[in-house]
Amino acid sequence: MIPEKKTNFLIRIALCMVISLTLNAALRYFQMESLTQGDFLLTVHTTYETDATMEFFYETGHDFNQEQKVSVKVNSGTSEIKFPFQLREGERLRNLRIDFGSNRDLKKVVLHSISLSSKGDHLFDLKVEQIGKHVGFSSGITEWDSTNTYFLANDREIFDPYLVFDSVFELIWPKWLRLLLLILPWAVLLAFPTFKWFGERLKKKEYILIFCAFFIASIPLKMAWVSFAALILAGYSLMNFFRRKHLQISSTQCALFVFFAVPLLFMGDGNISKMAIPLGFLLFFLIGSFLDFSMEHQGIKEIYVTVFFTLMSIILINSILFIVSDGYYFRSEGLTYFSNVKLHGQEILYWLYYGHPTFLSFFIIIGGVFCVDLVQKGAIERFYGWAYALFALLVLGILGSRFALLIAVSLPFWYFLPIRYLKRAVLPLWVIPFGIITIFIDQFDDQRARLWRLSWSAIIERPWFGYGTGTSETVLPSYLSVNRGGVETLMEVNHSHNQLLAYLLENGLVGTLIFLAAFFYMANDFAMSKNKTLLLVSLLLLLLMIVEAPFRTTTPLYLSAFLLTVFSKNKPIFSWDWRK
Repeated sequence: MIPEKKTNFLIRIALCMVISLTLNAALRYFQMESLTQGDFLLTVHTTYETDATMEFFYETGHDFNQEQKVSVKVNSGTSEIKFPFQLREGERLRNLRIDFGSNRDLKKVVLHSISLSSKGDHLFDLKVEQIGKHVGFSSGITEWDSTNTYFLANDREIFDPYLVFDSVFELIWPKWLRLLLLILPWAVLLAFPTFKWFGERLKKKEYILIFCAFFIASIPLKMAWVSFAALILAGYSLMNFFRRKHLQISSTQCALFVFFAVPLLFMGDGNISKMAIPLGFLLFFLIGSFLDFSMEHQGIKEIYVTVFFTLMSIILINSILFIVSDGYYFRSEGLTYFSNVKLHGQEILYWLYYGHPTFLSFFIIIGGVFCVDLVQKGAIERFYGWAYALFALLVLGILGSRFALLIAVSLPFWYFLPIRYLKRAVLPLWVIPFGIITIFIDQFDDQRARLWRLSWSAIIERPWFGYGTGTSETVLPSYLSVNRGGVETLMEVNHSHNQLLAYLLENGLVGTLIFLAAFFYMANDFAMSKNKTLLLVSLLLLLLMIVEAPFRTTTPLYLSAFLLTVFSKNKPIFSWDWRK
């Protein structure tokens, strides 16, 4: 993870990318061959409670149609139904659909297994416990249970129950196998330098770097891992306190405590369980009070840049595979990927437990701030910094965050502004984009515009103290109808996708003003102590708050608190030594 020489690291990354691309491209070529011209057989082991029909549709890039259909009569009871079909030259199998016929006396169907074979090869075999997990879309089905029994909606005027399964690509290559084949080169080629780095840190007793590396590496994983890594860091900081018997509280720690106190004091109608996420602020308030990170700033920045450089290299390879090959199975061929980049940007991040494109873009940009700082201080080669910048721009374009891409392009100009000008520019650099996006949000993002209007309508009903922490999920509608790839679907809603609106809705104008006062007090201290890194991080956080609510989600909240705690250089406003 942290090679000694950055040149060697870049060579290893390049090798990983070449090997992964070659391996996966070859496997996809053979897979493509198995799904083209030839004879196929779909076998369905099922139980019908009455005589009926079962129809099978196969799709090869032109949607489901009557020409690509096989119909079979099914007798009551358990039977094995075979659907032979043939693909002509130039056709490639993409999706499968099973219809349960038009007999209204049929109230339920049990699917025991589904398998597909071709040219003597077994392509996939779904057992009873796997079938439901691979249903991409259903119609005319009221529900299904763990035994894979499907209950049909017989009371509907139009009776046409059917199941559409995930793409054949996903059925043949399960997620775990695709993940293994994708990241295997990185796991092999970076294993030795990672263990070497870990051994050297242990030998030098640089435990802070080890725990920080674990925290940073956990960011793309499940949110539980981020919380676990933060708890380990907190445990080490507590041990450090009992050993040194010393604590100090800076303005940053005070601000973090206020960030925790606002949702606590303005709980309102909210449930105390909703404090689980803001509790991260209190956790890092304690970590920063017990632990001094000032001697490890450079090492932590190098760890951060290395982790996200590695992450970006994997994203780039997977995006190439998606655009060239896999996109066909997700109704996106070639550069049409960019016509609906928000949807497909999430599809190429299937291998990440935490694959939120906007937040991931923000994390990558933070790495860019660190990279520029390390280059300026001579800690890493200029070539390494340019390589990170190139990878970042490519990945931000692939993830589809126009706002993040604009920020990334502007970042070098902000960094090289003298601190005295930068601190004066922070407020305008936030207010101007905030105003433009708010005024023209209908043109930028219709979905977010509707959500903001709904939030504002609720805010003006209870403007001063809000509805209470965590109540967004009950005040706002549970789902919002959105258009994705030309298809109307429902998007789950749990907050306003704007941090200030979220605070106004839940904690009112009073709570929001207290939060902003603490935030700008902290940012002013960064400016006064000439801490350009954290001043830029503060600006980036403010910009992120315009389009997302980072303090309503565990991973961005914990990472934000981590960065503010670790890289704070402001003088302590309170210090206590137990030994005196």
